Formats: sequence, C-alpha cells, structure tokens
Amino acid sequence: LDPSAKSQSLKKQQDGIKQTIQELKTNNTRLKLVRKEIETGNLSARGFSENVVASDSAKLSVTDVDQSLLKELLKVETELAMARAKYQPDSNNVIGLTTRLNNLRPLLITNQLEAVDAALVVNNNRILEEEVKSQDIESQFLEQTLLIEEYEKLQTKVNTARSKINGLNTAIESFQLKMAQDSIPWSIIEKPKMNYDPVSPKPIRQLIIGAVLSILGVAAIGILIDRRKNT
Repeated sequence: LDPSAKSQSLKKQQDGIKQTIQELKTNNTRLKLVRKEIETGNLSARGFSENVVASDSAKLSVTDVDQSLLKELLKVETELAMARAKYQPDSNNVIGLTTRLNNLRPLLITNQLEAVDAALVVNNNRILEEEVKSQDIESQFLEQTLLIEEYEKLQTKVNTARSKINGLNTAIESFQLKMAQDSIPWSIIEKPKMNYDPVSPKPIRQLIIGAVLSILGVAAIGILIDRRKNT
C-alpha cells in the first residue's frame, strides 16, 4: 500500500475520532449544567424527563425504579396543579399532594444526580478510550510520515538511476555507431555526375517515330485501294 494513501486513511480516522471526542465533551458540558439545575431545584421532574432521560446523546442509565419514581412525581405534580385550580391552598387535597410531592422530590433529585453522574462517568470513559485511539493513530501517522520520506527518497534514487541508465544506453548506441563507422570507413565509389540530355521531350526520336508511322499508314492505305480496284 502506498504510504501516502495509508496516511490519508489514518487522517480520516483521526478526524472522526476528534469529532466524537468533541461531541462527548459537548454532552458533558450540557450534563454538568443539568446537574447544577438539579442541585438548585430549578429543573422540574418534567424538564428532566424531556431534556435528559429522553435524549439519546445524554448516555444516561436510568433504572426501572428511577422511571417509576419519575412517573409518580410527574403524576403528583399534575394532580397538584389540578387541585390548586379547584381548591384553596389550605385544603386537605392540596396539602396532602404538596406533602407527597415534597417527600418524593429529595428521592428523585438523588436519583437524577446519580443518573447524571453515571452519564458523566460513561462519557469520560469514552473520551479516554477515544483519546487512546487518537494517540495510537497519531503514532501510526508519524510512522507513515517517516515511511513517506523514505519512499520519496527511494523514488528519487530510482528516477536518478533510470536517467543514468537511459544516458548510458544512449552513450552505448553512439559508441557502437562510431565503432561501426571507424571499422568500415565510408568512401565515394564514383563521383556524382549530371546527364544533360533531357529525358523528355526528345524531338529527334519523336520525328523518327512519326515518320515510320506515316510510312506504315501510307502503305496500309495503298493496299486497301489496290484491293478495291481488283474487286
């Protein structure tokens, strides 16, 4: 495999790993903000359910008990809102639901914090794994860089050798030609000359041919006339 092609493949893998690490760090930042909201009590059970548990990128591990507790608290919050719309704040329904809600919230907050912390641990472990992969690929990339340098040096040597071989072949051919010329010296057998008689036209030859043809024509006509008279 060409070292340059291998380096390009490693570069693509490295870019993919960097993108994954960046996404995990972004998730960590968001989870830390969620954790602060949970600690200060600013994140409701419904908000936690919509923004954290339902998010695939959060990497949260929520047990069935956590889910049941979350659903129970959401149910109580809904019932309390409806009771406040119908009854006075000091009514038994409102007081009972408020007490129940206050008892559930600490348990839910603890579970929420544990879920967020678990997600942070998972993300941090994944970041470490991806960083190890990145370092491994970086080492391979450096090795490929050295191989590319060696490869280019060898290519230069090969091209130089080919040029020298071509030059040597040219020199051998020139030497062989010179040797052939020296061993069998060239000499002029006969000096060149010019024929001043034109090849065409040749007037005398054409006159002779015309005269002969004329005589033959006259003789042929005479024979024909003589035959007609006899018949």
